[in-house]
Amino acid sequence: MRLKTVSAPTLPEAMAIIRQSLGEDAVIVSSLRMPGGDIRLVVAVGDTSEDKRLEMALQKSDENACTDKLRTLLILHQVPELLIQRILKTVTTDTETLSDIKTALTKAFQTLFTFAPITSVKTKRAFLMTGLPATGKTIALVKWAVAAALQKTKVCVLTLDTQKAGALAGLQAYTDLLNIPLIGVSLDTISETIETYRQTSDLILIDSAGLNPWMATDMATLTHINHACQGVEPVLVMPAGTDSVEAGEIASSFAGFGCTRLITTRLDMSHTFGNILNAAYGGSLALANYSTTPTVADALRPYDAETLADMLINTPLSQELFS
Repeated sequence: MRLKTVSAPTLPEAMAIIRQSLGEDAVIVSSLRMPGGDIRLVVAVGDTSEDKRLEMALQKSDENACTDKLRTLLILHQVPELLIQRILKTVTTDTETLSDIKTALTKAFQTLFTFAPITSVKTKRAFLMTGLPATGKTIALVKWAVAAALQKTKVCVLTLDTQKAGALAGLQAYTDLLNIPLIGVSLDTISETIETYRQTSDLILIDSAGLNPWMATDMATLTHINHACQGVEPVLVMPAGTDSVEAGEIASSFAGFGCTRLITTRLDMSHTFGNILNAAYGGSLALANYSTTPTVADALRPYDAETLADMLINTPLSQELFS
């Protein structure tokens, strides 16, 4: 198996070069938009029948020209190969047109993923926004609080992020505008504080400092909350556009500490969403809600299979694929 690099001004031109010079057996393994605007594709070409058998064993799917476009679309979004194979295995219809691609993706996502949007705002449960540092946890929490307040829901916001300079003041600016109580808590006081404010609140949202999933001392925060607090759901918050393989590992780590749902942020700042797919798949997390703007008045939007398919199709690189 040899790797070759092909560059062209547009994706269709690059694919045409690949088909003409390297043949139909060439497999696209990665793509990159260069600073000058060109598309650079890395392709794998088999040299021998043994290489071909190995390639087919790895793909484990009887792909044709139709599913080739679907595979290319997933590669453009940096979806890991194993997940690509799982998605292609669910595709039972021809995918010759953009409409077919969307239908195939929607059905695949309905099969492989769980969707559990957080839509109920009147609940005595508490939700802890958790994840790595600088993933948009606080903005996601404020968006949720704004939507709840507009529905006349009694919201209370707690924060564990009281040590970072400016963190409490920044959150306070939002809660003051919404006339929502904001209480700084520690791990020692969080359980008692939740029970106190649960009596007068319909919804409790908890902000937290970023956690390193590979440090036991950091993740002890989630362990403590899971053991000490009743009715608290930790929700993983993750931005779009990060490394897909690492996203799956991070999601799996947080799932091991009680996270069952995923909120994704910064979809407006990324054109690749493979990390979202792999985080949900790798961590067995239900896709809950997503954010496409930092504006707090714009509510978190609910995930479903068709919406997720649209996200992958409606990006500049993806649209070039079908032009």
